[in-house]
Amino acid sequence: MATTTTATDRTAALEEIHVANNVRALDADHVRALAGSIRLQGMLVPVVVRPAEGDVALGGWKFVLVAGFHRVAAAAELRLQEIPIVIREADTEAAAATENITRKQLNPYEEARAVQALSETSDNAFYAKPGVI
Repeated sequence: MATTTTATDRTAALEEIHVANNVRALDADHVRALAGSIRLQGMLVPVVVRPAEGDVALGGWKFVLVAGFHRVAAAAELRLQEIPIVIREADTEAAAATENITRKQLNPYEEARAVQALSETSDNAFYAKPGVI
């Protein structure tokens, strides 16, 4: 899966970012901790988005969240108007699943959803297709 950066040092309004269902459930304690950190230091790691297409774009969103579900929730809790973003051309489900798998421990349901998202990406190097070793 190629993910090339198309813009850096950008910001976007929270209302411009479509947040789809996430593999991981929202962890309220983690969101509160992130909000405290962001309040003190700002958002040190930008969220990763891709340009909105199709129905999502028709819905008025400019971007689809790829990575940073809890950071977006923390920014919303702080009522921030804009947050730093990195725009990538990426498969949202597979990129989010990859990030979630490499972060804190997933529960079995979240792990299954992440693996399913990876398996549905035909060019993913982490998944061996049936009959291909």
